[in-house]
Amino acid sequence: MNRLVDNTAGRVSICTLGCKVNQYESAQLGTLLVIGGYTVSMGEHRGADLYVVNTCTVTGSTDAQARQLVRRIIRLNPGAPVLVTGCYAQVSPDVFRAVKGVCGVLGQTDRGRIIQYVDRLFGRPAANAGKVLPEWPIPSFPHRTRAFVKVQDGCDGGCSYCIIPRARGPSRSRQPGSIVEEVRTLAREGHREAVITGVHLGLYGRDLSPRQNLAGLMRELGSQCGMPRLRVSSLDPMELSPPIVEWLASCPPACPHIHISLQSGDNGVLRQMNRGYTAEDFRKIVRELILRIPDLAVGVDVMAGFPGEDEAAFRRTYCLLEDLPLAYFHVFPFSPRPGTPAAQFPHQVKPARIRRRCEVLRRLGKKKRKDFASRFIDRCLPVLVESNRDLTTGMLRGFTPNYIPVMFPGPDDWMNREIGVTIREVHGALVFGHPHELISGEKTYHG
Repeated sequence: MNRLVDNTAGRVSICTLGCKVNQYESAQLGTLLVIGGYTVSMGEHRGADLYVVNTCTVTGSTDAQARQLVRRIIRLNPGAPVLVTGCYAQVSPDVFRAVKGVCGVLGQTDRGRIIQYVDRLFGRPAANAGKVLPEWPIPSFPHRTRAFVKVQDGCDGGCSYCIIPRARGPSRSRQPGSIVEEVRTLAREGHREAVITGVHLGLYGRDLSPRQNLAGLMRELGSQCGMPRLRVSSLDPMELSPPIVEWLASCPPACPHIHISLQSGDNGVLRQMNRGYTAEDFRKIVRELILRIPDLAVGVDVMAGFPGEDEAAFRRTYCLLEDLPLAYFHVFPFSPRPGTPAAQFPHQVKPARIRRRCEVLRRLGKKKRKDFASRFIDRCLPVLVESNRDLTTGMLRGFTPNYIPVMFPGPDDWMNREIGVTIREVHGALVFGHPHELISGEKTYHG
């Protein structure tokens, strides 16, 4: 007999891979399951009655992580069904349907049916049949100080290497009123920062009537929601419009931090990627941003080993990154995704060479991270303290508005509060500080 049928409610463990959008969608699912009477845990916990794995497919490595995670859960929890969802489940459902122990595969287009599917597994009436998951706001982000808020899904871009439009579909934006109410609720619940995210965030509002834009949304959130900190996630270089820059520079809740998707510093590679800008465009944008907002943290995504990237092209990427005052990198190896044009491009770079180039870029990224943090030694910065301590040192940890991770001593009741911390030491990626003051007027979140 299916072990789920014996329960009037059950224990569900939700395991999430990938981006902030996936994290948000898992929180959505958890919210609806809790409302439905289930006991929900986030992460890979033993003893659950059902495991939901929310997958990512941005690279071959994330595909492998998803397959390994599903098999590990099945091995460690014999008899517990596994439901697989997310982007990888959308583009390659047969990979998981062939795995014994997987009870169902629901891709992105089926996410609205997940609750009904879980109810059937537990032998319960489909109480949530009329609810649509993609537009369900979340009242809190349990066990997280910083809440993610998805405002946009899908992508209309045509990057030659990217499979995400196939997994997520065209760009769709949420109505601003729904977003404002969600962020206002999160602030009332005690969250101190909202990270506004989307699959292609810069497209926000173009599909709405009347037409909206990201800068207008951020201004509205800043003036109406009472959220102390607002942060935007990744944007393409050409989407850093003057209104967005003005919002970053002048809106009090705006965190001086922006993440830009560069991908390559070689114009030939950028053309093959179908990125729509040049290395010179990127250089100008970053320098103007730093001139306008001197303490701004600029992070970048960069890819190594795109087809046709010879040593000279790679060197141009390295030199561009080395020359600019960047705060950190996210480095990705090129991964040929079936069904994308780049998978069939000539002059594919050998995997060993891609790995070497990634390592070179990551070393540079570590130096950039250290150099950026070292600029703030002996300065007192507000740090929003996370809801758990650093496992190695036992210290409190948190982020400054410009995304410097800082560790420092202090009591548990400082968690989810802003503490004035003077930066004292920087050792590689580790930044240590000395606490000075509690910034008043905050409500502690105990989710």
